[in-house]
Amino acid sequence: MIDFNCGIYTITSPSGKQYIGSAINFARRWREHKSQLRRGVHFCRPLQSAFDKYGESGLVFAKIAFVPREELLLREQEQLDARPRKRLYNVLPQAGSMLGMRHTVAARERMSAARKGIPKSESHRAAIGAAHKGRQFSEEHRAKIGAKTRARPVTDATRAKLSKASKGRVFSEESRKKKAASLFGRKQASNTSGFVGVSPYRGRWMAYVTLCKQRKHIGYFDTPEQAADARLAYLKGLQISTEN
Repeated sequence: MIDFNCGIYTITSPSGKQYIGSAINFARRWREHKSQLRRGVHFCRPLQSAFDKYGESGLVFAKIAFVPREELLLREQEQLDARPRKRLYNVLPQAGSMLGMRHTVAARERMSAARKGIPKSESHRAAIGAAHKGRQFSEEHRAKIGAKTRARPVTDATRAKLSKASKGRVFSEESRKKKAASLFGRKQASNTSGFVGVSPYRGRWMAYVTLCKQRKHIGYFDTPEQAADARLAYLKGLQISTEN
């Protein structure tokens, strides 16, 4: 039975040069290539240079043969031998595989330290920016990212860095308007009133608005709905567009 996830692939640039490889899972292997190329740490430096020159959209990944797992290296070598060396990005003329290889902890630490110190060229940064520009995520993907972010613990050192970065920061008028617009009529289940900017106060409900760490008191009302309406009217009185 043919395994359509396993076989030989090519990565071709606009110049016509190719990288030949084998994979037991095409999709995973292409993700690994793109991850390394985007970070500028790909093990094949000629292919990394091609990525920096042409961008991610300029490299085309293609499956060229479906072969059994035990024949991967043999078939990969046949493809390498069938092409002129000058038309290949592969540095080594022999097919090789890291399948099943496990690096020691010390080796992994050395590789990690080496990659962290690799500076990205301007062309590489531009290529990364172009690859991510206009990228759209599905609602499911956004939900997964949000859940992962909320579950991530924030250390005291990180909190201190965030606090230090925020001190003395001056927000533009556009930023203030967007912040206010995001609070329009929004309900919040974690507070007593159910509305942002509305709190109980001596038997009544106090309305206020906080923009860029500055609180403005609006007034006291008999119901939380009245307080929320007054707060909304105050924000609209500032001529802040809810479309921002």
